[in-house]
Amino acid sequence: MTKPNFYSRYYQDTPVMRDWPFRVRSLGYNHYAPNYSRFPDGQHPLDHRYSWETGRVLSTLTLVNVVNGCGRFRSGPSGELTLSGNALLLVFPNVWHAYQPDRATGWHNQWVEVDAAGVLPLLNRAGITSERPLKHVEATPLLSRLFQELIDTSHAETFGMEHMLSAQAHALFARTLALWHRDTAPARHFAVIDRVRQSLVSDNDPALSVAEVSRRAGLSAPRLRVIFREATGLSPKQFQLKARMERAARLLAESPLSVGEIATQVGYDNIYHFSRQFKRALGISPAHYRQALPEPGGFLKTGRSR
Repeated sequence: MTKPNFYSRYYQDTPVMRDWPFRVRSLGYNHYAPNYSRFPDGQHPLDHRYSWETGRVLSTLTLVNVVNGCGRFRSGPSGELTLSGNALLLVFPNVWHAYQPDRATGWHNQWVEVDAAGVLPLLNRAGITSERPLKHVEATPLLSRLFQELIDTSHAETFGMEHMLSAQAHALFARTLALWHRDTAPARHFAVIDRVRQSLVSDNDPALSVAEVSRRAGLSAPRLRVIFREATGLSPKQFQLKARMERAARLLAESPLSVGEIATQVGYDNIYHFSRQFKRALGISPAHYRQALPEPGGFLKTGRSR
């Protein structure tokens, strides 16, 4: 069966999708051959139609992937930008914009449009703005597969399909953010940083030092501190302390272990040192933390504070 040149699906408000994050509003793809005769083509609602001259404004956020070919995009914040193969373009909400393929090359592009509320905070934290909405990346089979999964799911006319689209869009945006920051220091050093994080979280040896962790990672301690802080915002020691205190808080809430037993579980051989660290981190002693927890009829309030 021949694949059509144009495909799109649009989704309206439904009660079952209310308040779902990454709610998909539209998706599809376009294939314009060189020397195409008309743009845009395909079936689109009135509020999504536009031309290079008139443009449009949407209240949603759209991820556009130009797979091959060339074109151009313009908006008030970004000005005019050139699009080419393997381009990722984020069209921000409430921003006038227009884009189109070059007539000489045409293009194949694919897109997904989602509610902006769940995505904008992620883009803001990643430093991606409407002034710089474009990134050219290397071709990646995973990105193509994620888009294809969206298309395949959209063909299903079964209950729960829109929920699946939401989950798949979430995965697609996660992959997009990873590609966007592939050339940053945290991305380049991710494998090392992840091993260090796992070591700091899982190794409860109270004598575990940054020097030992650095040796295991094959880096000098100063170098590890630099790249670790770039990736996490914390030094290795701060990360280790935070992880231990979070685990201790969970054990206080969810287990019948005494404070002394919990101190040992999270890598402290001195209960008084543990209690001081816990109070410094959370502003309350372990015993008082446990006493302040709601009692769900379980085992939290055992009277064992040591």
